[in-house]
Amino acid sequence: MQKNKSISGQWLFTIALLFLVVCISPYAGAQDTTGEDEFKAWSEEGTQNQTNEFSEWNEDEAQDEFSDWDEGDDEFSDWSEGDEFSEFSEYTEEDSSTTCKHSCNNSCGAKGEIDLGFAKIKTDKFNWTLSIMLATILAGILVRFGAGRKLRGIFLISSILILGFWKVGCTGCPITTLMDFVLYTAGYADYIGFGLLFIGLILITYFLGQVWCGWICPFGALQELLYLPGKAKWLVSHKTKKAFLISRIVLLIALLIQLGVMGTKYWCNIDPFTNIFAFRAFFDFVLTATSFHTEMIIVIILILLLLVTSVLSYRPFCRTMCPVGFILGQVARIPGAALVGIDGKCASCKMCNNACTYNAIIRADKVSVLDNTDCIACGDCMDACPKDGLTFMKNSRKVKAKVICKHGECEFK
Repeated sequence: MQKNKSISGQWLFTIALLFLVVCISPYAGAQDTTGEDEFKAWSEEGTQNQTNEFSEWNEDEAQDEFSDWDEGDDEFSDWSEGDEFSEFSEYTEEDSSTTCKHSCNNSCGAKGEIDLGFAKIKTDKFNWTLSIMLATILAGILVRFGAGRKLRGIFLISSILILGFWKVGCTGCPITTLMDFVLYTAGYADYIGFGLLFIGLILITYFLGQVWCGWICPFGALQELLYLPGKAKWLVSHKTKKAFLISRIVLLIALLIQLGVMGTKYWCNIDPFTNIFAFRAFFDFVLTATSFHTEMIIVIILILLLLVTSVLSYRPFCRTMCPVGFILGQVARIPGAALVGIDGKCASCKMCNNACTYNAIIRADKVSVLDNTDCIACGDCMDACPKDGLTFMKNSRKVKAKVICKHGECEFK
């Protein structure tokens, strides 16, 4: 058991370097599709206008003076076809592309696509999807080692800075991955978008555990940053967990109905996380707005609720609302799926229960229950166990998603 508790310094340095490469890979070789293309369009249009202008004068010299008046329609057709005005339309398109960073509904001016055979995806979204999946796989490996689990804080901070404040919460938004997948499957979208990431997260969760939620998700990382321990202990109970489970199921059904009926990602209009990450633009709008429409009022209310509950409770959105977290949690029930189990005899010390801030482990009447459908693979319980009894296992006939320990004896159910 002690071998799993340590990794050499060289390995840690290599893994940390790999994580850095994974984070910067999507944009390391990318071109600026806003500024560069914008000036390119202006320069090309200017050159084209000059060429067309003088070519028209040369043609006029070769033609009869009065024939120009007869062919006046062609003169005005040049204006309607619009070399000059198309210049402004391109600038408008480039300018509007920046707003999609806040709406999460577009590709932000990205060019190119990749045909995967079963689906098409924009190049930039494919690059980010691949990078996020690699980072999640890396987290799934690190969580199995004691020294590796110490790097979890670096992953969470990197997620907040990169996927959160830099990408405004749009890239890697868990709900967007589900919506893109559903809309593409239902035929509402031509591109699968981040729906490919949703498929990848299910596969990674099956083989490595729910590390996406515990290590990579920017929404979960933000809530964890805001949390102040010990403020709402009344939320820790089996009845509360059951109520949270029901709320997530209801919201998942509501989201699927909305996607099926409207065929749009309405959640992006009221998402509190993206508005928090884009706080500067959001607060500028709030301070300068003369009136607020219904959606903006909803956003403000959701932001306030999220901030207050995140301080009082650990990851409230993850536990009560997130549909992707619920789906990934159910993967633990599938035979062969990775889950946290106990290898050996329980010391009945309650250390794992006290360490599990997410309340995947709850103790009542001297009975501790570990429910893998709620586990986010943070690894805190493994570090707390004095007997090194908690470890990753595979769902099988003997090993199930739920572990019940009483008086030092544990069984799977």
